[in-house]
Amino acid sequence: MARRPQKNAYRAGASAFLKGMGGEHNPHASESADCKAWEHGYLDRQKMLSNTRRPVSSAGRQPVSRPTAH
Repeated sequence: MARRPQKNAYRAGASAFLKGMGGEHNPHASESADCKAWEHGYLDRQKMLSNTRRPVSSAGRQPVSRPTAH
């Protein structure tokens, strides 16, 4: 990973996602290393959350079965 300041920005981005904030709440100057780190933290947290949820049917009741790889 990056240096300490960018690590803090990364964590702040992840935290912002968990708080339900939008990407427009990134406090860092556009195109700065901290801005990019914040975005990566935000998006990585979003991906982690989506990977833990199972898809549901359109009726919202039963999980959709996924084919298994052989």
